Amino acid sequence: MFQKVEVNGTSTHPLYKYLRNNSELFDKSTGKVGVVPWNFAKFLLDRNGKVIKFSQPSVKPQELEPLINKELSY
Repeated sequence: MFQKVEVNGTSTHPLYKYLRNNSELFDKSTGKVGVVPWNFAKFLLDRNGKVIKFSQPSVKPQELEPLINKELSY
């Protein structure tokens, strides 16, 4: 968590491989995975580690608050 890791490309860290392959970045019809576009892209996971939402960097954290609160209420 305190070192630089690759989020795209051939040396992608396993965590980001998982996040990308289990989010909206994965296109089921082509089997291709999109790239994490920039810093501050967000992945929201449930308490079991399942990716439930990917958000572009332009999405403000406050916009995700209802979804976060919903997940916290389970």
